Amino acid sequence: MKIAMAQLNSLVGDLKGNAEKIIRASEKAKEQGADLIVFPELTLTGYPPLDLLERKAFVRANLNICHRLIDHIQGIGIVFGYVAQNPAIHGPGLQNAAIFAKDGKVLADIRKTLLPQYDVFDECRYFASGQPSKPVLYEGFRFGITICEDAWNTGHVQGNKLYPQDPVADIAPGCDILLNLSASPFHVNKIAIRDQLFSGIAKQYGIFVVEVNQAGANDTLVFDGASTAYGPDGQIISRAAVFREDMILTDLHTGTGEIRKLPENPLDQIHEALVTGIRDYLHKCGFSKAVVGSSGGIDSALVLALAAEALGPDNVISIFMPGPYTANENFDDTGRLAQNLGVRHEIVPIQKSMEAMAESAPVFHLEHHGITEQNLQARIRGTLLMAYANHCHAMALPTGNKAEMAVGYSTLYGDMNGALAVLGDVSKTRVWALSRRINEKSGRELIPERIINKVPSAELKPDQTDQDDLPPYEIVDAIVTHHVEDCEDETAITERGYNKEDVQDVISRIRYNEYKRQQAAPVIRITTKSFGYGRRYPMACRLGYDAV
Repeated sequence: MKIAMAQLNSLVGDLKGNAEKIIRASEKAKEQGADLIVFPELTLTGYPPLDLLERKAFVRANLNICHRLIDHIQGIGIVFGYVAQNPAIHGPGLQNAAIFAKDGKVLADIRKTLLPQYDVFDECRYFASGQPSKPVLYEGFRFGITICEDAWNTGHVQGNKLYPQDPVADIAPGCDILLNLSASPFHVNKIAIRDQLFSGIAKQYGIFVVEVNQAGANDTLVFDGASTAYGPDGQIISRAAVFREDMILTDLHTGTGEIRKLPENPLDQIHEALVTGIRDYLHKCGFSKAVVGSSGGIDSALVLALAAEALGPDNVISIFMPGPYTANENFDDTGRLAQNLGVRHEIVPIQKSMEAMAESAPVFHLEHHGITEQNLQARIRGTLLMAYANHCHAMALPTGNKAEMAVGYSTLYGDMNGALAVLGDVSKTRVWALSRRINEKSGRELIPERIINKVPSAELKPDQTDQDDLPPYEIVDAIVTHHVEDCEDETAITERGYNKEDVQDVISRIRYNEYKRQQAAPVIRITTKSFGYGRRYPMACRLGYDAV
């Protein structure tokens, strides 16, 4: 028995294009001698389809194409994810499903049992829970089929069980092989967590486990692929590539298969996730070019480097917009960075625009250096950046990092302008680490060392630095992580040894600036809790429970 694991980069909604990918992969697998090919969760619709599922015509088309695929693909067994109608008269009208077929005959129609309703998941909004499935006999093997979350309630990973049911415990004892069709979004350490989960299942039941995961990115979610087969001893016997489409075969008779190498350095996984997120977001939205406001600081330098890698240097434009407080060294640093990356570099001074705005409106007093005048500079730059984006039919990429988004070190309609917040889930300390790692891998100063080492500054008034009224970024990052990702309150973070005033200051800034983040560009998710769809925090609120 040879199983092909086909991890596809599906485009949400593109039923025709996704079906063509399924057909091509099936033909290739058949040519390579595979007996069965397995695709990820909701391969046909792409994951997550969200409110497309409210469109009846879309659901009908998905069902029609599903049936055509079953009839069209011959000579090999297929298992792929699609959206099914819920046969029950109560609950949502749809179910997250997988079809198992061979030569036009449906061997099993499996419905997802456990529907995640946390973080970035909202499946109960669209789907009804399915009934536990039974093993499927195919080519002398008994197959158990689960869909993503159905395998995550087994107790093999840390955390409380979220559901009373355990679909794996229901089906695994009667199986030789457990299949899991996944659309498992990436975050730091996610691949290791999945290995722990599926390896534990394989060892517990003494069976083969084959997990096929989606690759690529849809909107803010990045899917790392890394589809993996585990032997009955829990050892990895085959693994697909990370963050890209791939197909590899696993021979169950010999317990062998090809193993693609994972990036061992966690920074390299984050790097690939960000590059994938940029590339797929732009390309799937119909864009090929990006513009980046290059300031001479580390954040914009990293975004520029990632964009050049994702889209190709010819498709990225660096826009340097010096103002009255721009350090002279930034003229050299932005030019050198652009030259190193091979991207087009434009210099657009903003002094005359500032003077014109001050002349036209009495609220501006350029000599005062107040917050109004500082934000004016950022908003002029934001307007210019969007103008270049329009002119070049490009997407603008804002450059703020997670710490800045947390504490509000960003200007609405200014440096927040753009289509995709590349670093919105990347801490400042990770920005530095990723930049140094890029230079290390390239063997040269791709990002000039002076950019990496300079003191962070918005350069919106004389001699300004970020640490004028913020704790060091190492402290800010830690407090943000504990409060946002770990959901710890002020007391718990202070008990970790952080200064109470620093903790109070950072947390109050996080709460106050929620209204900004609600208007920010979508954020590429690389942690367990990003500023975006997975964090639903009220903008107008006051926490009064500390005194209760």
